[in-house]
Amino acid sequence: MATPEENKATIRRYVEVRNKQDLAGLHEVFSANYRLEFAGMPDPMNLEAAKGLFGMFFAALPDVQHSIEELVGEDNKVALRMVIRGTHKGELMGVPATGKQATFGSINTFHLSDGKIVEHWVVADMLGMMQQLGVIPAPGQAG
Repeated sequence: MATPEENKATIRRYVEVRNKQDLAGLHEVFSANYRLEFAGMPDPMNLEAAKGLFGMFFAALPDVQHSIEELVGEDNKVALRMVIRGTHKGELMGVPATGKQATFGSINTFHLSDGKIVEHWVVADMLGMMQQLGVIPAPGQAG
């Protein structure tokens, strides 16, 4: 069984892979039976579906970068608070490119086994991102 420090190192590697937009590299950190639960999505995603979601974000925000703000590990679980920054240069969830930059937060919880991510839960500030892109009015803005 991996130590909490080894598990946190796996999550740091996950963030590196995401920052390189290396979909193939996800196999280094995800188990074959990986499952993603993304807040607001109706069903959990397997590895291939998750790679599709990540690929869609990479295409929409080609300069996307993820910054680790806080990383906490205990036993076989790790919690990650990160900030995501990117420029909206491609279609995102049906929204044409706006050319605007967005910075938003994400809370991720991971369950690891044998040094690989088995389960992954994400709560991201998608509303804040859409407000920054001008798709949804921010509080106090005319609609």
